[in-house]
This record gives sequence, C-alpha cells and structure tokens, in this order.
Amino acid sequence: EFYFRTHRKKDQSWVGPHAKSTYEKFEKRKFELSSQNSTFAPGEDGDNSQSPTTCLLILIYGWKEKGRIFGLESRGRTMILSSSQPSKSSTSSGDVDALRSQIQKLNESLQRQEQENFEIRHELTENRKQMHTLIQYLRF
Repeated sequence: EFYFRTHRKKDQSWVGPHAKSTYEKFEKRKFELSSQNSTFAPGEDGDNSQSPTTCLLILIYGWKEKGRIFGLESRGRTMILSSSQPSKSSTSSGDVDALRSQIQKLNESLQRQEQENFEIRHELTENRKQMHTLIQYLRF
C-alpha cells in the first residue's frame, strides 16, 4: 500500500515504467508466495522476524541502493544484512583462516601498489622540475 501510494500520480498513473514493473513483480511474487505458504503450517518456515511484504520488497529490489529500505528505518538494514550474510554458527575455522589469508594477501598487494604509486609520483615530480629548468634555460 505504501509503495502504491508513493509511486502513483494524482491521476493514478505510475510515476514511471520502473515503478509499474516493480509493483507488478511484487504482486506476482506475493501471489506465488501465498500459494506456496498455504501448503505449510503457520511458523513452519522458522522465520517470523520479517513480514512477507518486507521479504518480497527485498527480493524484488535487490537493495543495491546503499543498503536502505525507505520507511523501515534501522530495521531495514538489519533485515538485509541478516538475509544476505551467513550466520556465525555456519562459519568454520577453516573459512576464517582462508579469509584472513586472503585479507593479508590483499593488504600486501595494496602496500606494493601504494609504493609503486609513490615512486611514480616522485619520478613525475622530478621530470616536471627538469622540464621547468630546461624551459627556463631555452628562454635564456
């Protein structure tokens, strides 16, 4: 209802084609999920923390827009993070070690690139000084 009210003009036309297609996707997924959920007992899925409407909006949008859901304030960020990140209990120590190793390699690579950038900038500064000196010399 909120989306419907905020994405329609006074004459009830959509503000744009993206708004209309998003609403149609939402309605389609809502129908699909309601038909799937009718085969399950209430609470059987084990996730009562998010409303079906909120889950649908997250699925449809994909939420690349800075991790925010308009109108949900801080709850929106929590929902996105909890649905997109693995739980802590499923992370093994091997995974953690692999990630630490990857972070270390990336940090080393970053340091090498920063050193190369520093050397290139220094060389550029020296070349500019030499060009300036040469121009001054040629002007007499």
